[in-house]
Amino acid sequence: MKDCAKWTEEYDVILALQNHPPVVNYGYEDVLQMVKEVNEDNVKLCLDSPLLGRQDDEYVREAVQKCKDLIVLSHYGSLEFDEDPSGETVRKPFQGRPLVNYPVFIKELKKIGYEGVLSSEECSPVLENHQYTSIETVDRHVRAALKYMKETIAAT
Repeated sequence: MKDCAKWTEEYDVILALQNHPPVVNYGYEDVLQMVKEVNEDNVKLCLDSPLLGRQDDEYVREAVQKCKDLIVLSHYGSLEFDEDPSGETVRKPFQGRPLVNYPVFIKELKKIGYEGVLSSEECSPVLENHQYTSIETVDRHVRAALKYMKETIAAT
């Protein structure tokens, strides 16, 4: 990481280390420690709320507050979202995990004055009934997730 930071520094590139296994564990603690150990001005954090170790309000607030000076990017997972036949957004747990606590995460990002990117990510194979699906399914997930995120951002 230190070498990459030095190589990219002359191009004004910011590297964002994501709280994603297997490099770091779920949560924020390992990724925060690693960024501090690298100790380069252009190495920051990509803090993804779906990858936090817990989703209770206190832990989500703590994660954002402890990482606040380093967050430059965040993703939300569209795999947790879908549309019912009437077009309404529905949420479903992904791989048995609890629903992501987006309302508290967004509220905390606003509190710290976060102005970085919040982007959709669907990074796992998309299956329905144990069969790979089409790009239309991904589009449906992304559409539902975007609608939910816009409403959540507006409401917090």
